[in-house]
Amino acid sequence: MTALRAQGYRDVYGNPPPNLPEITASASLSQTSTFSDGSNLVSRLQGNYRDHYSNTVFSNPLYTTPSYVLMNLLFDYTFANSNFDVSLAINNLADRAEVSYRFTNQYGGETTQTWFPPREYIAGFHYKF
Repeated sequence: MTALRAQGYRDVYGNPPPNLPEITASASLSQTSTFSDGSNLVSRLQGNYRDHYSNTVFSNPLYTTPSYVLMNLLFDYTFANSNFDVSLAINNLADRAEVSYRFTNQYGGETTQTWFPPREYIAGFHYKF
């Protein structure tokens, strides 16, 4: 039995650990505009980057989760002398089909993955008590 197991053994020492990208980064640019009536508009552009990574201990290129770049945009308008504000967020601004996570079953070899949603528009209406 030991001889049969030895045929399936593969030394994985020295390979990078799975599910750990080498580089991840996030940056945002934000501006607040104050109008003459006292209202405010916050505008924000956010970018996220994640490097590719191996999703198994075997470091096989077949089992690599690709890198991605995603951009999000936010506008938030606060009315003057009011507790009320409205916002509009646009996530995945470029409408890119990007893999958010990938999992490979170490015993069966099948791979499942999840994707970021396509471009989303999210409106918000807020009241502060």
